[in-house]
Amino acid sequence: MAFQLNLFACNSGGRSLKASAELLAAGYKNVKNMAGGYSAWVDNGFAGDAAPAEELKTACKFRR
Repeated sequence: MAFQLNLFACNSGGRSLKASAELLAAGYKNVKNMAGGYSAWVDNGFAGDAAPAEELKTACKFRR
């Protein structure tokens, strides 16, 4: 059987954390939340090219 990972992310990590918690409570396994969301991913240099990274970082109207 193949390993299945359920990875959830949103812009800041809050909504995906809630979704992850609800899925775990419903009995799902291998549920992971990308802490800090896409914003943290970009801020820590994981997005690669500068132009697309800045687009991703500012895509959500709730970005501070």
